[in-house]
Amino acid sequence: MFSSVGVLGALLNPVHAEPAVLDARDYAHHVERFNANDSEDVVNLISNANAWQWIVGQAPLFECPASVLEEVYYFRWWTYRKHIKQTSDGLVLTEFILPVSHAGPHNTISCALGHQIAEGRWLRDQRFLDEYIRFWFRSGDDGGRATHFHKFSSWAAAALYERYLVTGDRDFVVDLLDDLVADFRAWEEERQQPDRLFWQHDVKDGMEESISGGRRMQNIRPTINSYMTASARAIARIAAMADRVELENEFAEKADLLRSKWIDYLWDDDAEFFKVRLENGQFSTAREAIGFIPWAFNLAE
Repeated sequence: MFSSVGVLGALLNPVHAEPAVLDARDYAHHVERFNANDSEDVVNLISNANAWQWIVGQAPLFECPASVLEEVYYFRWWTYRKHIKQTSDGLVLTEFILPVSHAGPHNTISCALGHQIAEGRWLRDQRFLDEYIRFWFRSGDDGGRATHFHKFSSWAAAALYERYLVTGDRDFVVDLLDDLVADFRAWEEERQQPDRLFWQHDVKDGMEESISGGRRMQNIRPTINSYMTASARAIARIAAMADRVELENEFAEKADLLRSKWIDYLWDDDAEFFKVRLENGQFSTAREAIGFIPWAFNLAE
């Protein structure tokens, strides 16, 4: 475990952080404006005063003729570092700056984990994500996953494999293989129907109350079925890296079977869109943004 001072120093001054093409000074005005407009009610590991130094040291610089896109890019990194928090369980990322009642230890919420891994994979120093990921998979009872991990749908395995493709850290992701397998099997026990499709409450999909569901409705949704398919594929690929042939074959088969089932079941020919299937077997009448989720994981035909 690093001290917070040591971790902050490493995150602000990583090795090989010199810009190769773009001049960081040309983009500092974005962060200066963000800082000026922020009351900074909560300060976690990296303060506003250190925000630009952190971005320059960690994130790829970005220039765009569309000034709004450039501003949004730097705002995302400025916001991301606000949520890096030093805890007794290592470094974590929060979803909300202020404490919320549905969070677990250290104000952590699993709903954002896939996004946090996907975006954080582009940072130079990956140690804080290493600690954060281990927190979710190994801080619970008997060293297992955190007890509040399954409060929300997750595509953690898929995000971890995509992170490996950027970082090249084979040892880290292979070390988590058995954790990922155990987690997938837990999802099968909790949310899988006999026909192999997965159901989820829309709130636990991170969607609050939606037009196609409800807080207690067990609908078959494009979200969780895409997540589980992508995660099964990722586990199969990680198993191949670990030379675990039986596990690779098992999860490749799971991914293929699940994908074929939900593509057939959730595609509405009339609407030409992926939709939620309600408990009564009928399609939701709404074409929702979640119908695009299969494409986000390269799963749609």
